[in-house]
Amino acid sequence: MSKQVSILGIFLLVIVNSFGQTEQSVINSSEAESEVHATINPTDSNNIIVCAIKATTDSFSLPIYYTKDFGASWQQSTFNASVPPQLSTYFTQGSADPVLTFDNNGTAYLSWITTAYKTATDQDTVYWGLYWASSTDGGENWNFSPRGDIAFSQNNTRYDKQWMATDLSNSIYQNNIYCVFWEQGPGGSFIGLRKKEAGQPEFSNTSVNISGTGFSYFRFPSVGVDKNGTVHVSFFGAQAGNNNHLWHTFSTDGGNTFSVPTAITELETASHPNTMNNGSKVLGIQDIRFYPCPYMTANPNSDNLYITWTGIGIASQATVGNDIYFTSSLDGGLTWDTPKILNDNTDPNSDEFYSSIFVDSTGDVSVSWYDKSADATNINTDYYVAYSSDSGQTFSRASATSTPTDFNTVGNMNNAFGIGEYTQVVASPGYIIPVWADGRLNNGNLDIYVSFIKKSHNGLTLEQTSTLNSRFNVSALYPNPVSNRVKFDIELAQETDITIQVLNLNGQVVVDDIEKRLAKGEHTISIPINMAAGNYFLSITSKQGIAIKKFVVN
Repeated sequence: MSKQVSILGIFLLVIVNSFGQTEQSVINSSEAESEVHATINPTDSNNIIVCAIKATTDSFSLPIYYTKDFGASWQQSTFNASVPPQLSTYFTQGSADPVLTFDNNGTAYLSWITTAYKTATDQDTVYWGLYWASSTDGGENWNFSPRGDIAFSQNNTRYDKQWMATDLSNSIYQNNIYCVFWEQGPGGSFIGLRKKEAGQPEFSNTSVNISGTGFSYFRFPSVGVDKNGTVHVSFFGAQAGNNNHLWHTFSTDGGNTFSVPTAITELETASHPNTMNNGSKVLGIQDIRFYPCPYMTANPNSDNLYITWTGIGIASQATVGNDIYFTSSLDGGLTWDTPKILNDNTDPNSDEFYSSIFVDSTGDVSVSWYDKSADATNINTDYYVAYSSDSGQTFSRASATSTPTDFNTVGNMNNAFGIGEYTQVVASPGYIIPVWADGRLNNGNLDIYVSFIKKSHNGLTLEQTSTLNSRFNVSALYPNPVSNRVKFDIELAQETDITIQVLNLNGQVVVDDIEKRLAKGEHTISIPINMAAGNYFLSITSKQGIAIKKFVVN
């Protein structure tokens, strides 16, 4: 079962600017949604799944959204990830940390963390569960396995900050699912891994200790699988008496055993329990939630590995503001390039943070992050992307947002949880598709946005898209190309005022404010066109939503 995403707050927004983005609001409600993850189907790039945390004053839930037509429409699954079978009789405040992955058969997997107590008043016994579910129909329906969990514990072991990856190679371990996490129990803590072997109904019952001994601190593991089926894990940590480093370890036997971790690079971070806290704190993010967030991915068609993170330097502090760092290995992790900064602003006080990374089937590397560089006051925040077609040696960059968010406001509706702790970029061979939490209303309401940014030899160009708002649907423009009039069909769920403008490719208004009040129902609107030949955009706005469509004048 599925239902069309309801629109209670903001809208679909299609960007019009020189970079040419197509920006959509996936999740629209009066409650704040953030800490989002996404995955794209390797067997059908039209199929994208998004899951985020929806926070209220006293609970968290995990709505799942999916598209099967490359973002032309989005639906919401009725699956409730917040109530795993094991905890159905206990008191839970909800779930968090959604992570998604697809296998080579088009089956999607979602993992998340839920904690529970015996009752709302008896919180002496804590149940800590790392759960998973799968979908064979593109995210519409989801099912628990008989056991339901990746790892489950009552009051003595904690599982946190999990990440997942699938073996998409042609190795003997193809379609194995690997889940890494931080595990803390009576015997100490370590970076652990559990796996679901292809064809098996459950994840393994015990954790493989990846980090081993000798670390005074470690967190934030991520995992990727290369063309040989080698499982690569990176994590953030420090050995006794030494500075923070990123570490790498690998397994050539399907995740059964791992190499001794080796250092990738030293790194300096602004705010973290194991740092000197000598950098800036980011406005709008609680200090306790501001992490370096290292994120590694592997190319399933090569030996290439890539890592991105938030930092203020390598061996020592280089800036006050945070930057997006990147390094790569082209030999399976044996050697790593000198880290470089991906954001291209020169203000040392500006904050760029919370990057994500993805490698598409062609080997292009896409990175996304929050970016304050356009505001000298370091308050208003955009979302940026960069991509590389030469294995991370050079990058092209663009903003994915048309309107920034005032980060003074991002935690106002979810008890300062704000944007959460991560976002996600995915990609197809022709598009970069970043997904992030956006609060451009500046009232604390956060919605999830997706941009479709087309890559081509001529640069990045805007593609036509359709609204996600079931109360405000606008058809493709016709005829297209246009001679003297352009038409579109619009369907409204209630009476509303709409404003129509024509914009050039730079987003400048060339035909200003044609206003109409339309009754509930279907309408055909015809707009006279009297301008020079070229490419333009038609902008249709209302309180119910916004749609911007590209058209050509003969």
